[in-house]
Amino acid sequence: MRVSLSLVVAVTGLACKGPTLTTSPGHVQVRNATSDVSNASDDFGQSCPGFPVAQTLTLANTGDVQVNVKSIAVTGDFALTPVPTYPLAIAPSGAATVTLTFAPSAGQAGGQAGSFTLSSDAENATVTVALTGTVASAPAQPTFGSSCTVTGGQVRTPCAFLTFGAVPVGSSATQKVTVTNAGCPPLTLAASIAQDGGDYVLGTVPGTLALAQTAEVSVTFTPSSQAAPQGKLVFATNDPDGGPGLPAGQYDVTLTGFGSAAQLTLSPPGWAAAGAAPGTSVGQTFTVTNGGGAAIALDAPEIVESDDAGAFSLDAGWPTGYVLDAGAAVSCVVTADLPGLGAFGASLVVPYGTSQLSATLTANAISTLCTDAPGGLAFSPGLLCGPPVTQRFNLFVCDGGDSAVQVSGLHVTPNPKGLYSLTLPSPDAGPWTLTPGGAALDIGVTFQDDGTLQQDGAQVVVTSTAFSQPMLNVPIQNTPAYVPPATGVPVLVDGGPLLTGSTLLFQVQAPATPSYAYQFYWVGPAGADAGLTALSGVAGADVAFTPEVATPGTNNGYKVCVDQVEVDAGQGSCGFDAGNGKGPGGNCSQLLPIPM
Repeated sequence: MRVSLSLVVAVTGLACKGPTLTTSPGHVQVRNATSDVSNASDDFGQSCPGFPVAQTLTLANTGDVQVNVKSIAVTGDFALTPVPTYPLAIAPSGAATVTLTFAPSAGQAGGQAGSFTLSSDAENATVTVALTGTVASAPAQPTFGSSCTVTGGQVRTPCAFLTFGAVPVGSSATQKVTVTNAGCPPLTLAASIAQDGGDYVLGTVPGTLALAQTAEVSVTFTPSSQAAPQGKLVFATNDPDGGPGLPAGQYDVTLTGFGSAAQLTLSPPGWAAAGAAPGTSVGQTFTVTNGGGAAIALDAPEIVESDDAGAFSLDAGWPTGYVLDAGAAVSCVVTADLPGLGAFGASLVVPYGTSQLSATLTANAISTLCTDAPGGLAFSPGLLCGPPVTQRFNLFVCDGGDSAVQVSGLHVTPNPKGLYSLTLPSPDAGPWTLTPGGAALDIGVTFQDDGTLQQDGAQVVVTSTAFSQPMLNVPIQNTPAYVPPATGVPVLVDGGPLLTGSTLLFQVQAPATPSYAYQFYWVGPAGADAGLTALSGVAGADVAFTPEVATPGTNNGYKVCVDQVEVDAGQGSCGFDAGNGKGPGGNCSQLLPIPM
């Protein structure tokens, strides 16, 4: 018989694995308020029998797995208060706390030792801490003690007084009293300052001090005047004793100091921001120096403006509360950045205490106009109804100007008859812009006399955007010379005989009487004005004639006459009165021979 055996092998598929997770086992640390004391030591300091000292210990799990504390064993004069319930579970990255006390027994003295042993399921299953403490030899009552440091670094015990010495008015000085409890029971503590006024200010006071615990109580002196106020720092405690002559529990510290003149200086004391102009910033460094013998707390510097124009700003400084040591200095930078033309003012203020330092800040964006005719324009005496006369002057930005000036208008006033006219550059309608150091504006002034007896008093008025000089006046001086009436006979000074086309020069002499002129005319065979246009002239000057004569032989000659003619000053027409017409009766020359 044949027997067949079959072997069946089952192969199972391999499952895909995800990422491997790594966990850290539980781990316990024991920490007091300041450090990790695991497998180290923890000192509880001093304690008196009946006055246990307590500490809080933190049990921290630094792993990723829960830790279960199975037990904590404590030996010596140390105890868990209260004892926790076991197992004490501590979550991953979590913590639990226990309270441990050092309570020495009566009759013990010196150093004491004990241990703290924690057992758990953490990887460090057992953690041990060595415990130490000292039994204090101290009074069985709260005992107040004080000390303070005086000049030279010496310590005064007890602290009976604090001397602040000279402190600048408005600044502050601070001194401290160190208080302690030298007794076994806790010392309760309160404090106040008895004084007239409020120059002394008390700092923070702890409410309770344990055995050998110390604390600092500060007093700040800020004198409000140059006086010497006194005060008293009063401590109220549960010490059954007290200071000399004081009730139980009271201890006093006398406070003395006096206010002195402030010894802070700010330099420079002021600043005129030369060169400041719209678009151009300039800066100035100011320095505060403490020339006194004590440090002074400064507030942050600030700019106080009178016009809120924002022309000044602080680029650098110091924060409020900055302490400037004796003999030291600190600086800040003020920048002038003007918003436009004008005059700007502000103050740099440095507060300290109840006082302050200040410096005046000013800035002017000013350009003014100048002229090369500072005394005005002086026209030389001219002729009555004479030809026009022109004088010129230049306008430009004065030296030291820091911005452009726009000349918006030019005119002569008073100028009721238009005797003055202006010759202006292109564009002749303006406005014209003048820049510091740039080209000048050339202006011509022309005078045309019309016989109105025009005198001084006119001026060229220039209007502009110059900050301190929106209007500039250029005075005009002008006294025309008027020719008096002619009384002499015209004299032939050149020319002759009388020929057609020839030139004859005559002169006439006249007295210096104002408001009159004279007029030449012909008298010939055909009567007055024959062939001659009337001409005005000046006494003593040559007047030329070009004769136009009739046929020779019709008369034995011509003569030239001159009339005394009054100018019409009221109308200023440069004409002659109709009643003084040409004709016989004037002053005439001798007959002029005419060739036959």
